[in-house]
Amino acid sequence: MLFDMLDYACWQDTVQPWKLLCDEITRVRKRHDDSGLDVILNCWKLRISWWPSYHFRKDQAVVIADTNPELAPIKATIAGLLLGEDHEYVKIVCGHLPEVKTSIASIIASSCIKYTNSVQDHR
Repeated sequence: MLFDMLDYACWQDTVQPWKLLCDEITRVRKRHDDSGLDVILNCWKLRISWWPSYHFRKDQAVVIADTNPELAPIKATIAGLLLGEDHEYVKIVCGHLPEVKTSIASIIASSCIKYTNSVQDHR
């Protein structure tokens, strides 16, 4: 349901659904919830071809880091979980908000060791 909400532009810059999605992805990984992971992967498969250019563009990263420092690290974390920690969006947000870099890296490292590889295999 969160993925579906975030398909719409009206939710693109709203903190709460992004925070809930980030929390859910990290919860699924930390608990090794295979059925939850399957749901997330199936939702992501439907969006992998267009979400990166819709939600995680370089120009958006700069703007959001400057205008919405609460949302920027949440979206960067999700980008890292779904697209890998080396994704340009993650790097730009971390560069503009260096105080969140360690936190983002820690969440990604603890939540997606196998998950990121699984998601990247679906590209």
